[in-house]
Amino acid sequence: MRELKKIILVAALCLISPYSFAAEPPAAEDEGASDKESRSPWLFLPLITSAPKLGTSAGGLTGYLHKFDADSPPSMFLVKATYSNTDSISAGAFARIYFGHDKQRMVLGIVHGEVNNEYADYLGTGYEVQTKDNIYAAFARYTYRVKGDWFLGPQA
Repeated sequence: MRELKKIILVAALCLISPYSFAAEPPAAEDEGASDKESRSPWLFLPLITSAPKLGTSAGGLTGYLHKFDADSPPSMFLVKATYSNTDSISAGAFARIYFGHDKQRMVLGIVHGEVNNEYADYLGTGYEVQTKDNIYAAFARYTYRVKGDWFLGPQA
């Protein structure tokens, strides 16, 4: 059960975190260039975190935005990796895809990680404990717009 909670947390954080960040658009060469032409489809985000169980970690997230048709929102493709001072690693690839004039949507992801912990006094028991947990996860969801905001589809 603890492994499942870790997997869900890592996947959720990786899917949610990049929505607030985007690469700075390059300066337009031409004064008459439209805003649409001057925006970069790339996302770059440094990741720095500190937590009691994982230690201090650093890494990065790179993403690409692509619009498949005029009626669909932009799709996002992401790759993320972090490494911590406890020799813990995590890596993942994710996609949120909108296509078919916003009638079809897909969410895909794969995560791998190794979490290493060393406790000098585990939960105040006085015992020294070392743990090593491996995380493997993959998920997929496909939905089709049936009517209005109602979608139907499988997920795994």
